[in-house]
Amino acid sequence: MRAMLKAAGIASYPAFLNSTDRNYVREQWPSPQQFNHVVVAVKVSSEIRAEAVTDHPTLGRLLIVDPTDGETPPGELPIVEQGGLALVAGGDKSALVRVPMTVPEANLVESDIRASLSGTGTFDRDDSGGVTRTIGGGAQTSS
Repeated sequence: MRAMLKAAGIASYPAFLNSTDRNYVREQWPSPQQFNHVVVAVKVSSEIRAEAVTDHPTLGRLLIVDPTDGETPPGELPIVEQGGLALVAGGDKSALVRVPMTVPEANLVESDIRASLSGTGTFDRDDSGGVTRTIGGGAQTSS
């Protein structure tokens, strides 16, 4: 992925993190044994708005991307990778940064189902309105 970004003229850096325990990486314990996964930190402008953007002290705004995860949408990170420290390897500008956490509202899945429960315990779904789901505080799907 970094090679493709470089070919497109986009700066990126490897970012090392611990994908099993967000509290495992400690600033006071500099050791490569703290890390078990590599993601990509992509340099982005101030116009980019995404949950997975963090500020690096010298490299600026970085979008953290995990190209190994096929389930998580672009701009977000798997929950197991959120909230910990990542070492962004930028040569003499390398530094630990806090991996952003998705706000709780963005993880909301709300379903509106029309149904009734009879006195005998029978559950009847009213399919005339379908099911509307609000995902991540905004996107809606219907079935």
